Amino acid sequence: MDLIYLCDLTHTAQGVNAELVPYPVGCIKSYFHANSRRPAEIEIFKYPQALDTAFQARRPTLVGFSNYMWNLDLTYTIAEAIKRHSPETLIVFGGPNYPLESPRQEAWLRAHPAVDLYLVGEGEQPFLEVAEAWLESRSLDAVKCAGINGVHALVDGKLAKVNGTRRDGFDDSPRVANLDATPSPYLKGYLDSFLADPSLVPLMESNRGCPFTCAFCVDGIGARSKVNKASVGRLQSELTYIAERYTGKYLTLADTNFGMFKDDVEFCKVIAETKIKYDYPHHLQVSTGKNQQARIIACADLLEGSLRFSASVQSLDDEVLKNIKRSNISYEQIIAVSSRLSPTDANTYSEVILALPGDSRVKHFDTVCRLIDADFNQIRLFTLMILDGSELATQRERERFGMKTRYRVVPRSFGFYPFMGETLACAEIEEVCVENATLPFADYLECRAFALTVALFYNDNIFIELTRLIRDLGLKVSDWLLYIHARRSEFPADLRARYAAFLAETESELAPTYEALADGLKGDRAVMESYLSGERGNNVLFNNQAQAYLTCMESLHDVAFGLFQGFVAERSGKPDVLDAEYFAGLKRYSTLKKRSFIDLQSETIADFDYDFVQLEESGFDEVPTGKTPTRLRFFHLPWQKQFFEDQLSRHGRSPQALGKVFSRIPIKKTHRTVAYASDAADPAQALAAGKASPSELFGPVVV
Repeated sequence: MDLIYLCDLTHTAQGVNAELVPYPVGCIKSYFHANSRRPAEIEIFKYPQALDTAFQARRPTLVGFSNYMWNLDLTYTIAEAIKRHSPETLIVFGGPNYPLESPRQEAWLRAHPAVDLYLVGEGEQPFLEVAEAWLESRSLDAVKCAGINGVHALVDGKLAKVNGTRRDGFDDSPRVANLDATPSPYLKGYLDSFLADPSLVPLMESNRGCPFTCAFCVDGIGARSKVNKASVGRLQSELTYIAERYTGKYLTLADTNFGMFKDDVEFCKVIAETKIKYDYPHHLQVSTGKNQQARIIACADLLEGSLRFSASVQSLDDEVLKNIKRSNISYEQIIAVSSRLSPTDANTYSEVILALPGDSRVKHFDTVCRLIDADFNQIRLFTLMILDGSELATQRERERFGMKTRYRVVPRSFGFYPFMGETLACAEIEEVCVENATLPFADYLECRAFALTVALFYNDNIFIELTRLIRDLGLKVSDWLLYIHARRSEFPADLRARYAAFLAETESELAPTYEALADGLKGDRAVMESYLSGERGNNVLFNNQAQAYLTCMESLHDVAFGLFQGFVAERSGKPDVLDAEYFAGLKRYSTLKKRSFIDLQSETIADFDYDFVQLEESGFDEVPTGKTPTRLRFFHLPWQKQFFEDQLSRHGRSPQALGKVFSRIPIKKTHRTVAYASDAADPAQALAAGKASPSELFGPVVV
């Protein structure tokens, strides 16, 4: 029987980077077996080492690779090696990491000669037709000339493709109109070995497509505008199947606008019921929708904190939004939703992209500050990535907005991999915009420095003891952050050094050309080793945030508390907002909760003149009028230890690994729990005594 390999590869040199179960290629396998007229054996691969072992044992006639920005070099380097050792093997690529314009598509195929065919759009039907034509003819020319919709190839050195053209000027592409038409690869058992892998996280999708036209996103093109769905019955069967086999607590949904549709509410009911029956899932990662906020709130209520609400505005400036073809809900609606959800277990965050067309330092700061004042738990700040497959990657848009780009290594996406006796050096490199007609590079660096300030002093309510009081005084938390940011030169030495390291790494990670970075990294083993050791190639923001929380927590408190009184006095005319003795106790209480966050076993007993447990339960919304001496115990609860140890076992304990952990979990969940020292040490007894809430003891925590 003919043998086919389907590969959704991930880098593994610094732990599993893309840790999702290979559900997309599982769907291609399911669709093929359900519809093909020709039998074939199909094997699925996630790890390059497993692919090497299998290829040495059995040579497939066809190998398909998924192509994303986080695995292109890995997959293509292996594809080249396959062609060296087995030139008769057909190599097929597919995925969103592919240009939109015909001239650039042709250039891409010329630059990647090991790729025989590229499949655009959703791959089920094109792959079925390609595989059948290949298995029947064993002729690449015959497959190229078969007129299969969604197949791109070079014929006589020129691009040949069968696609209609959408009104936006880009290719139409094949779609699956009803997701139930593809049998579930979970229910078929095709993904069982991956569900058994503790390093991987199950992936599901309730729909495909996006009605929005964001120019920076690969889903913003016309071919992806219609949303096609799976039935709730199918989703329930899949989730039950996963829950009965997967030992972890995580679930990722591929949906781009979860919660916007009526069926999403029904699916959330299924998730909630599954959690009651199977204690799964606890941690749900998905992007929530841009509209239908009431429906999204209903989903959040059903999931009781397992859903993290996002209002990913990218910018709040009207000109920038027009340039990227995006419309957000109104700022008033954003505030209303955040106010509704922030006090609940449903963590809220918003995303902002720096260097979008028309962006500037003033506009970026204004967007970030308005979101802070809307009381989101976290503001995620990104640099604009230029994604092949997005409209902003086209030459027309680059020239229109004066976009200047540089190149940097994708964190944890590099390494040496064995294949057929060779050692392959692979590294993923992304293109990012660091300057445009309205944003000079110096302002880009200043905006990135502000991102570190937001991460260290605001995100995940790190200083809720102060920010709640600032709001109660009628002042803006954003003004307090700007006040802190403007005084960086006055910070303690260790914190100044952290900012200096961050800015130096931010600038040094950027290369002027792809070739300069790739040649240096892949051509010199010593350079690659410097990346593998963690010296280079990190997520600069999260890595420095982790380092600051590990080594500068006392200094962070010195700055936050030290500048608080001056800020309040300047803005309100009230020089003595807090009693000095209470203020010192509050600072010590906050520090003991948050320092040495990876030391999960240690406990601290400390005496205070004020009942900070009660004050925290009330949200620090008032200053006590009298003293209440208390002895408090600072410790990590069992679920915190279990959850964080799981994260450390997945990613490691290096600063780089902690940076990845920080990018995925609410940092406040690492803070120590505080109870009265006289309370029972057993969490269940504390719960029964009313000294802690269920959410404090048992989560939920959101990845």
